[in-house]
Amino acid sequence: MALDTYRALEPLHILLNPEMEADKLQSYVGCLSSWAGCPLSRCSMAITLAWTGNHAAAWMADAWYKGVRDFNLQSAYAGVRKNSLEGTWLPWRKGPKCSLDDFLAEHGYLPALRPGDKETVPEVHPANGVRRWR
Repeated sequence: MALDTYRALEPLHILLNPEMEADKLQSYVGCLSSWAGCPLSRCSMAITLAWTGNHAAAWMADAWYKGVRDFNLQSAYAGVRKNSLEGTWLPWRKGPKCSLDDFLAEHGYLPALRPGDKETVPEVHPANGVRRWR
């Protein structure tokens, strides 16, 4: 599943070719064994961490609701749950949550940095330059 395909392309494929979608879902859920939680999305042949949220959750739920059942729902749910509760929501990073994730959960937003301030949270990706969501 590539970035935005969960919005329209995958739902269309679920209707037009549910067997192909089941194969994709099986492959995707199989990725769970090599990740600490569910990958956020797939882009071409690589897993990307560029986006926040879990777009795969909507794709899997939509497929299940529409009758595509040939994938391990328990493993899929466990991966999505683990990523949502224990993983970071910081873009460009995969791993356990950090102090910013705890702040986000408590306050509902991430505190921005003033122009010129240096990042104090080491988990924020250095290429971002400033604390921000993509």
